[in-house]
Amino acid sequence: MGQSTSFVGSPGGFRLRKDPSKISLHEIIEAAQGAISVAKCILDRCEYGRKNNCPISAEWRKLQDSIVNFLKQTTLQNILGSCR
Repeated sequence: MGQSTSFVGSPGGFRLRKDPSKISLHEIIEAAQGAISVAKCILDRCEYGRKNNCPISAEWRKLQDSIVNFLKQTTLQNILGSCR
């Protein structure tokens, strides 16, 4: 993933390479599963051949943009801090 480093042996485990406040949820999700998309047409993979005249494509784009913006603005530290 690039965000962590591992250590072997009995004291082994994982450690973050960056401060949690510098790691966004967007980075984590994209590293784990690839590009974030609510619909294939958002990634230019429309299965219906109607990408340019799809009646809901613009609405999917708005939702996509909102989700990506939220994930980019939310850091691992935000999540960790809310667990306390």
